[in-house]
Amino acid sequence: MAFLTFSNNIIMNGDNIIFAPEYDEPLDLPDYTVRAKFVEGYTPDFDTKTLVDEESNIWDIYYPYNDWSRGSYGAFSPCSSTLLEILGANVTKVTSFKYAFKNCGSLTAVKQFNTRDVKDIGLMFYNCSSLISVPLFDTSNVTSMNSTFQHCKSLTTVPAFNTSKVTNMNGFLQYCSSVSAIPEFDTSNVTSMNSTFSYCRSVSSIPEFDTSNVTSMICTFLTCESVSSFPEFDTSNVTSMNGTFANCSSISSIPFFDTSKVIDMCSIFKNCYSLTSVPLYDTSKNTTLQDAFIGCSSLSSLPLFDTSNVSSMDDMCSGCSSLTAIPLFNTSKIKNIYMAFYGCVNVDNGASALYQQVSGNTLTYYTDAFRYCGINTVNGTNELTVIPRGWGGTKV
Repeated sequence: MAFLTFSNNIIMNGDNIIFAPEYDEPLDLPDYTVRAKFVEGYTPDFDTKTLVDEESNIWDIYYPYNDWSRGSYGAFSPCSSTLLEILGANVTKVTSFKYAFKNCGSLTAVKQFNTRDVKDIGLMFYNCSSLISVPLFDTSNVTSMNSTFQHCKSLTTVPAFNTSKVTNMNGFLQYCSSVSAIPEFDTSNVTSMNSTFSYCRSVSSIPEFDTSNVTSMICTFLTCESVSSFPEFDTSNVTSMNGTFANCSSISSIPFFDTSKVIDMCSIFKNCYSLTSVPLYDTSKNTTLQDAFIGCSSLSSLPLFDTSNVSSMDDMCSGCSSLTAIPLFNTSKIKNIYMAFYGCVNVDNGASALYQQVSGNTLTYYTDAFRYCGINTVNGTNELTVIPRGWGGTKV
């Protein structure tokens, strides 16, 4: 697997130059100045501004700060509903574009400008719901891409940004429902990928990112419903996989991941309707399987996971209507098992044995743990007769 390489702001693939930045600085703008187009009749609410083209309502905006976050509002927050285009900029001294164009819902186009010294572009285009595309900014010094394009629902493409120094990609493309392809970013220094691609509904494939330093993958691919398979990521340092693949309804199988450090697998495969099987992951440190397989209606079997440290199985397999057996999991630390196997109608065995084992625990929630469990099978129906009604059985 080869990554794109970056040198002196030039992007190469092997020996081939695929991008050399060209900045729109022939406008000869003063430092800290952006040329922008606004809706007709609007006067930008900035202290220093110059009208350049009255007919097109184009202004030069002077914002003399190295940090464009303006608290958490963003430099262009005063014109969030009136900014239409960024036509050029001289912002070579700016080091942070965090929040810069946050909530600029009317912004449709941005031209290339020099960002070579910028370190933070977190939430830079957050909720720019009309933005269709962005140029390939120089991000060679950027360390945070937290929620950079979150809620950019009209964005269709994402350039192959230099992400070699990025450590935080939380929410990077979250809710970018029109993006159809994801470049093979260099994620070798990324430590957190929470919700990075969640709700990227149109994305059909995921590159094999280097996740060797990632420690958290909470909801990383949540509702990537068009993705049919995932690479075998290096998850050897990941501690949380809460909701990592939840609502990925097109996957039928999943690779084996190193989960030896994972302590939270809550909702990891929630509503993966097409998933038929899962590997025997190392769950020895895991403390919760709540909602782990809820709604996995094609899942026919479960491995005997190590659940010796698990305290919650609430809704663990609720709605797993193809499941045929319940393994006798270690329930020594279980406190909650509410609706764990609710609606597992084709379970032929295992319900009564698990009930007898876990019912001796001091439980907080257990109601309907086995409701409708095995009702489509003779043996499963018989097993319900030894399970009390409060647990979802038929025993009076």
